[in-house]
Amino acid sequence: EKPHQKIFYIFSFILTPIFFPLAQFIFTLKKEWQTTATFEEYLDEEIISSQYDIILNQMKVIKTLLENVPQLYVAFLLSLSTPLYEKIERYEYKAIVILFVFVKPIFTVISKAWQI
Repeated sequence: EKPHQKIFYIFSFILTPIFFPLAQFIFTLKKEWQTTATFEEYLDEEIISSQYDIILNQMKVIKTLLENVPQLYVAFLLSLSTPLYEKIERYEYKAIVILFVFVKPIFTVISKAWQI
């Protein structure tokens, strides 16, 4: 490998939270700057590009589930627990509480699944 490629790799690895998007960006730049000599190299680049998309989508699924599972768990507990549900009934605007507790997490998970 060339030294500038190693520098880009080390730089992107240091920035771990954005490693895959940065690696995909660098790969795309490299693909645009350098033309492929053979059809096999072109196919390899397309396969790598699709693998980057798959990894990023898997990361989005995990992030969405980690953000919304606690809310879904609370919604499940509220639906099973009569004392907790009675506390919601005491609020003046019950629809807002039910909307944020029940509808929002389910809608978010479904919308992320639809995007992927």
